[in-house]
Amino acid sequence: MDYTQSIYLKSDLKVTFSYVKIHSGGLMEIVNFKKTKANIYEITIKDGTSKMQYEIYDDIILKNDLLIDKKLTKTKLNNILKENEIITCYYEALKYLSRKMRTKKEIRTFLKRKDYSDYSIEKSIDRLVKEGYLDELKYVSSYINDSLILTLDGPLKIKSSLLNLGIKEKTIDDELSKIDTSIFKEKLIKIIEKKKKTNKYSNIIFKAKLKSYLTMNGYEDDMIMSMLDSIHIDSSEIFEKEANKIWNVLSKKYQNKELKVRFKNKMYTKGFSIDEINKYIDKYY
Repeated sequence: MDYTQSIYLKSDLKVTFSYVKIHSGGLMEIVNFKKTKANIYEITIKDGTSKMQYEIYDDIILKNDLLIDKKLTKTKLNNILKENEIITCYYEALKYLSRKMRTKKEIRTFLKRKDYSDYSIEKSIDRLVKEGYLDELKYVSSYINDSLILTLDGPLKIKSSLLNLGIKEKTIDDELSKIDTSIFKEKLIKIIEKKKKTNKYSNIIFKAKLKSYLTMNGYEDDMIMSMLDSIHIDSSEIFEKEANKIWNVLSKKYQNKELKVRFKNKMYTKGFSIDEINKYIDKYY
């Protein structure tokens, strides 16, 4: 016995596969056409005493003259089913693209999960590119613009995200080079000013933590150091505020030497110097 793959298109465009037996030798014949959707027909094929149903796109029916020549060989049926899978795959990808722009990698991953063949996937992607539905250059440009408007991400983080989406490095670099560096500097200033308002550390510790945060968010070292060198934080006011808060908390649990030791440890971990800490203790306690 030989086996031919049958493709059925469901309402959500999900493809379900089943296998039917085709007798060796002889011709099969199409004995009925039934319209099931706007551009899909259910065709009934008789093979000896057996009958099989397939849902086929009207484009495939017309292309293969099935309305006129209703006799089929096994090879012709296999080719028709293969063509039908390609167009089904294409429409599935088109529906996926209708929600938002995608990359080729995203399309491939999505279609593989739907169990389409690699051949059908690549043919569908080629068609989407040719018809302008899949344009990775526009995708990159749009992604960068959205990142600039909606996030505080730096250029390296934007680049990393696009690389993970399967975009070529040169394409990313070319588009990022069009962005004025002053835009990223403005973002850095916003981040620094926001962090300064909630800072609880000495000048040294604050800058170290800030550098780590900015690096994690995709800003280049040269730009970070340039911005950090230009800012100055009056840590005396921060010291006084933190010292008062920590002393008040600890003094409710500890006294005398143990209180001072614990206070020194807490303040030291925030980057304040031993001299500053000792002067505070001597001055007030």
